[in-house]
Amino acid sequence: MLFLAETVSATVTSEPNNLFFEKMLNNGYAEKSIKITTDSAKPIQIVLSATEPINKWVRFEYNSAFVSDNSPAEFKVMLNTSNASIGTYEGYIIANIISSGNDITVSIITSLDIKTTVEVTDEQIAQASVEEISFNDVEQKSPIRILIVIQNKGNIGVEAFSKINILNSDRSSILKSINSAKKKIPASSRAAVEVEIPNDLAVGKYIADINVYADDMILRKHSLSFNVASPGMLVKEEAKTVKLSYSIVPSGVNWTVVIAWVFILAVIGGSVAIHIRKKK
Repeated sequence: MLFLAETVSATVTSEPNNLFFEKMLNNGYAEKSIKITTDSAKPIQIVLSATEPINKWVRFEYNSAFVSDNSPAEFKVMLNTSNASIGTYEGYIIANIISSGNDITVSIITSLDIKTTVEVTDEQIAQASVEEISFNDVEQKSPIRILIVIQNKGNIGVEAFSKINILNSDRSSILKSINSAKKKIPASSRAAVEVEIPNDLAVGKYIADINVYADDMILRKHSLSFNVASPGMLVKEEAKTVKLSYSIVPSGVNWTVVIAWVFILAVIGGSVAIHIRKKK
């Protein structure tokens, strides 16, 4: 957090306060975001840069934006560890803050320092999770839209896709089946995958069985129910969101062991996270 003085009375804050690019591969790629906010009613210009030794790896989708009390800015930080040796590197992303105060006063410049740590390893790690599944009830002839948010927590890219079956309410019949297009998700990146399904269903209640995959690994199996209403009869509402926290599980996992652990952790109030590591 930074307080501006002189001609400007404002607070500028970054979220997060520091960045950690964990277990990056040599010539690996990862993305993270920095959100800059302020309570200043007057726009303040933010210009990003990076210090040594990380500046040779850091790029920004854009490095300059204006922020104000009702208009924060989110910057994408892209890291490409080309020609990196194994080790841990520390530097700073500098948010240079520029404000003119008024038409007469010269600009004042100060900065907000965001500590950035990069860990380089030779170990390939495949780890990800389905964080959210969002959906809505629909009217007849309107497409069924399902939004799946996936976080790639590993240091290698994955291709995510889903297989969805639409069933009647008693599960006696599969009415529709669809395989979504594959979406590449870079290492340490978050992506939203939207699936749109043509809707010629009659008015009624239905079930969607959703299987989410990354490469040959299954991330999540989930079922949800939804309604199809007559045109004009559906009240608009926010999307129903299911928040999840399960990591990638490759084919071949001993599900008996997994289910046993899930049961034990459920009894004691724990949570489940299955981590898969692949070495070169």
